[in-house]
Amino acid sequence: MIPPFLAARGLFGMARWIWLLIALAGVLALAAAVTGSVRDIVQTITSTAHEGGKAEATAAGHQTTFEQIGEAHEAGNEVRNDRGSARYDECLQSAAPGYEGNCERYRPDQPVPGDADDPAPPGTRR
Repeated sequence: MIPPFLAARGLFGMARWIWLLIALAGVLALAAAVTGSVRDIVQTITSTAHEGGKAEATAAGHQTTFEQIGEAHEAGNEVRNDRGSARYDECLQSAAPGYEGNCERYRPDQPVPGDADDPAPPGTRR
């Protein structure tokens, strides 16, 4: 049995329960639209955060690579500019007989080519 207030005629001659169903459908449609909008906003925020994290990780990787290259450059400079007797001694040990004179460039008292205290201009032979 339908309660009398729902069976009564409402606007445009339709029963009130039909209007309640229409209103309920409207509320559900509005809720679905809001849910879809919120889902899109959350997805946008998540993808933006993901891209930001990826960019931050890439920048950190580049910084690490830059630091490693700098350290390698400094190590190479130390090896090239090492004027201790170790390089000279190693050169003498590995030089073929008669070619020991090629090791003079490694003598500790010789200037490093290209250094500021090198009296020879760049591109010239001594």
